[in-house]
Amino acid sequence: MINPTGDLLGSQGISATLAKSWKFLSGQDREFKALDSITPPDYQEHTYFLPVEVEDAGKRYAVSVLLHRSDATVVASFMFGMEPSELSEADLQDACGEICNVISSRNLLKLSDEARITLGMPKYLQKQTYLDTMTHGHLEAAYQSTSGERSVYVLVCDLTASTHV
Repeated sequence: MINPTGDLLGSQGISATLAKSWKFLSGQDREFKALDSITPPDYQEHTYFLPVEVEDAGKRYAVSVLLHRSDATVVASFMFGMEPSELSEADLQDACGEICNVISSRNLLKLSDEARITLGMPKYLQKQTYLDTMTHGHLEAAYQSTSGERSVYVLVCDLTASTHV
């Protein structure tokens, strides 16, 4: 058994996984790139996170996804086979939760198949909670996919040392 470290995978591997996940969720090709400067992006209307605990390594992460409303609509429309005008707020929330579930898979961390991890439930982040998470946690990785003026962000924040979030 490989000792699970809870370390992040290389950025190229994560970028490829995120692109594949986005295609699965939305039907669209998008490229994700690791951000050179790991500065938390501005809060977006559809900001969700999923807590990840790596039990064997004693680490706690928050994997966050920040989406513009139009990107959430694209995913919800594709997932539910509905026209954008037919979607409710609940549909957008369900789609964003599923985005978190798919993106927050164990593929983001270097873990053996035997590693014990616990994935929490995806949660909507209010702006202040997002700011607290970024302030008290350690942002270890940030990925961005841009289409026009819209960006999708995926953040991996280490919360192990934080007692605030």
